[in-house]
Order: sequence, then structure tokens, then C-alpha cells
Amino acid sequence: MSYNIYITKSSDAADLIAQGLLHEANILETDGITVSHGCTDGKEIIPVIFQSPYLYYACMEYPCDNRASHYSLIVC
Repeated sequence: MSYNIYITKSSDAADLIAQGLLHEANILETDGITVSHGCTDGKEIIPVIFQSPYLYYACMEYPCDNRASHYSLIVC
């Protein structure tokens, strides 16, 4: 699996980013894409340094197409 993850201090911003990622997923019409968002605390896909009850994330998880997996982490 590959991941595009956005980290922010605002839960509202994480929600808006997730809405944009969901819109992108709907345009791509690819099976296996999931979009999630919420608090970073305790999330295994988030590096420990960014796990906090005061930080939020939005994530698009998608299948690899015969290439190496991709992990993108953007701090907003």
C-alpha cells in the first residue's frame, strides 16, 4: 500500500483536506483507495514524533501498481 498523509494542528483543516482527498479518490475511480482523518495519537501509519492528542491527520491509502510503495508525509 502507498500513503499520502497530511499533518496539521487543526481538526477542521484535517477534515477539509480529507474531503479533498475523497473527491480526488472519486475522480480516480480506483478500487482499494481509502481516505481517513482524525487525531494522530496512536496511529501506526504516523511516525511516533507526530503522534499527539494535539495533532490531526488526513490520509489517502491506495494500492501500488507493480511499483515500490510510496509514503508521502506533509506537515501543514
